Amino acid sequence: MHRYGPVPRSLVAIGAACALVLTVGPTRGVATPAAPAAHNGRIAYSVGPILPEPDLSGASQVFTVNPDGSDVRQLTHVAAPDQAGDPNYSPDGTRIAYVSNAGGTFQIWTMRADGTGQRQLITDPGHDAFVPRWAPDGKHLVYTRCTSPFGFAECTIAIVGRDGHGVHDITGGHWVDFDARYSPDGRTIAFSSNREGLLAAIWRMAPDGGGLRRLTGPDLEAFWPDYAPDGAHVLFTSNFERPISQIYTMTPNGKRVTQLTSFTDQSGDFASYSPDGRQVVLDFNGALAVMNADGSGIHTIVSPDNLVLADWGPRS
Repeated sequence: MHRYGPVPRSLVAIGAACALVLTVGPTRGVATPAAPAAHNGRIAYSVGPILPEPDLSGASQVFTVNPDGSDVRQLTHVAAPDQAGDPNYSPDGTRIAYVSNAGGTFQIWTMRADGTGQRQLITDPGHDAFVPRWAPDGKHLVYTRCTSPFGFAECTIAIVGRDGHGVHDITGGHWVDFDARYSPDGRTIAFSSNREGLLAAIWRMAPDGGGLRRLTGPDLEAFWPDYAPDGAHVLFTSNFERPISQIYTMTPNGKRVTQLTSFTDQSGDFASYSPDGRQVVLDFNGALAVMNADGSGIHTIVSPDNLVLADWGPRS
């Protein structure tokens, strides 16, 4: 969305086709949030749009915070003008993957969940890395791998081992494939793309890139998919680059599209599930917010006044 700086429209997904059954929920008011489950841990987040063609004019660091907004801790201290962001917890909650350009281009880094042991995981000349996501077994990561051969971003979905070896693409072509997420059973990957000449759409594939299938059509401008912990739903955001966006779910085959939010003068986006699946963390008008998984009870927990990319970790 344009308020976040020069993130191109082609980066992320367009929304659900008319052929899908669209269930629009009622406008959700601010309600008392559900108590987090005992195994929900801290939330990792970064401030600023570290996405393909990132906005390098600001500063971005990785932080963690309790789900109630208490005890904010800054984990990275990258010297300006370099940046760090896009955090993602390992399945056991002991490590965080993130990206930084402290070594030149944006590459994947990892650290312990307390911010110690920071190290650059890959060195991939000629490419930038964004939004790394751990596989369910913790043995490798899937991420967005970008080049700009003609001044425009071209991005594939790539995989790398947790030791930094074995970088290889699982998608190809002159597209922007972006923000890949494994299903909890590891059998499929959902991602955003501008394939087929659409502005963007959410796609699904096998971990080797086979069985590619588009899940959404050209109406909602859907992006940022995330599987529910039980694998029954995929969360996503509508209206990329629009002033107001909404949060939706669908089944993993693209059916039963359900609108969770009905914002009129606010916007929520970049949403993902809590480890127990009962809540969602999201960017809400440039603040870090939490809501119930049905769209109710939205409330701000940190207010940095910029785009927030977040991941909710398990209690380690």
